[in-house]
Amino acid sequence: MNIENDRVAIGFISLIIIASGCSHAANSGGAEASAQGVVVENFSVIPQNSFSEQPTDIQLEVINLGEKDAQNVEAEIKNVPIGDGEDQWDLERWGEGPSELLAADSDSDIPARSDRFSWSSDAPSISPGLELDYNFRTSVYYEYGSTATTTLNLMSSEQFREEGRMGRPTMDNTDGPVHLEIRTRQPMIFGQDERVCVIVRNEGIGTPFYDESNFGSYSQDHYEDISDEEFETVKISIDSHPGVELVDGAEREVDLVRGEGQACYNIEPNDDEQDRLEVPLEINADYGYVVDDATEAVVTGSERFS
Repeated sequence: MNIENDRVAIGFISLIIIASGCSHAANSGGAEASAQGVVVENFSVIPQNSFSEQPTDIQLEVINLGEKDAQNVEAEIKNVPIGDGEDQWDLERWGEGPSELLAADSDSDIPARSDRFSWSSDAPSISPGLELDYNFRTSVYYEYGSTATTTLNLMSSEQFREEGRMGRPTMDNTDGPVHLEIRTRQPMIFGQDERVCVIVRNEGIGTPFYDESNFGSYSQDHYEDISDEEFETVKISIDSHPGVELVDGAEREVDLVRGEGQACYNIEPNDDEQDRLEVPLEINADYGYVVDDATEAVVTGSERFS
């Protein structure tokens, strides 16, 4: 496996193949539908206003609005004191819930379904007469993928002299938080070295991450220890085709800066006796992703539930 970090300044190659989706917003209802994967539908403490030591439930409803299945899904409670002491919530950090969230199946007309993570705890023990506000945060982690497809046009030198440069073809992305586009000359000429740059954009509301040794088997332990180097990283790969040769291998790890990065490939269009050839190109991205949400609860000190 040949994986390398490839950072090349964006903009020196002429053709831009635009990927679908272009919005970057905050919260599950803010991003374009095409830029969403797993989103939080509801995060709440029930009851939101409770008394000291009153039985309390915390519920987190999630749904997968992208086109790929989400794997190794986990949800974590943050930002409140956890333990069995005074003023603390006696609960586990990680909620009980689904490990997989299936995407909608358009072929069978089966919509995506919501699922739930839950926690149960008595409200903290608080002295009578006091009232404390708790600001709960949750992080939902999952593994995901994106696929983008387009067509490269190859021509002989003679055919190119007759037709010249071509217009901009489109690139189709699956719905999900990470989108891809490419920049290259169009058409490519048989027998000439060409260059294709893949642009990777985080269009979602969360943060991607990637680690080669853990991807495919992420767990609570791995999610707890994601390093700074893993965050804002996505792995991409180009499917090979007999019409073109990837000189430096198919896989790259791409670091994103302010939500965007790129990796470039040297390509050799194979000599062909035809005047022209259309080559399908498929690019896949693998990554973990994390989205956050928040809610509040108020606990009043009382002997009512003591």
